[in-house]
Amino acid sequence: MVVDEGQRLRMVGWLQEVLGVEETGTLMQYLPGAGWADVATSGELGGEIRELRGERYITIARETRSLFFALVGVLAAYGAGLVAVVRLH
Repeated sequence: MVVDEGQRLRMVGWLQEVLGVEETGTLMQYLPGAGWADVATSGELGGEIRELRGERYITIARETRSLFFALVGVLAAYGAGLVAVVRLH
């Protein structure tokens, strides 16, 4: 069933009478939109995509740095252990 904007507005008016203005506003925020005004534009999506890519880049850089230093620590410990074994023989 397709609901047009007029039907939607009539429903909002009825809900405001029954539930009150604030409660109706809360309820309507959780319902999907009915018109083109609720559709995201390519410009809006482009901005969101750039923001997500930036966040992903920062996360990957931090994880790479953490893994690098963890690997350096493991290699240093391995090297120290190898030197100790060689000196014992």
